[in-house]
Amino acid sequence: MMTDNRMPSLVPAFSLRLVIEEHYPSERQLSLRGKMCKLLISEPDGILARHRFDDLARLAAYVCGTPIGLIGLIDSNREWFKSKVGWDVSEIPREVSIGTCAILQHDVLIVSDTLGDIRFARSQLVTQAGVRFYAGVPLLTPEGYALGTLSVMDYVPRPLTQ
Repeated sequence: MMTDNRMPSLVPAFSLRLVIEEHYPSERQLSLRGKMCKLLISEPDGILARHRFDDLARLAAYVCGTPIGLIGLIDSNREWFKSKVGWDVSEIPREVSIGTCAILQHDVLIVSDTLGDIRFARSQLVTQAGVRFYAGVPLLTPEGYALGTLSVMDYVPRPLTQ
């Protein structure tokens, strides 16, 4: 489990920080997230910038030993995957997104067995996509607004060891 809130210096040209969001997002914050997501979608660096996100998602999956690594951006209606390694889905409704809970956490959200967690046991990610393990950290602006998550998932339940 991560205990340090600093991001390794593996993400050049991006200033994403991991900080704490201690309340549910307001409509203004959700609107700001939507605007920030649009900026991330239409980056001037295009393919080069996308590869940087893919490298980060791939590194997260490798370090955690999972087949799936994601960078998901969350707006008022959905979680859209800016980067996806080992995952073919481009977006999911916000109401089934585990990332929606992860952006409200003080630390890494780790769900060792999604079927055993009442918050997620009936989620389509679990019942239809077969996701049984999830770990994610919020990606925040310098002002502390959560835009989404860096997360990993697996099809088998398991602990996340250091």
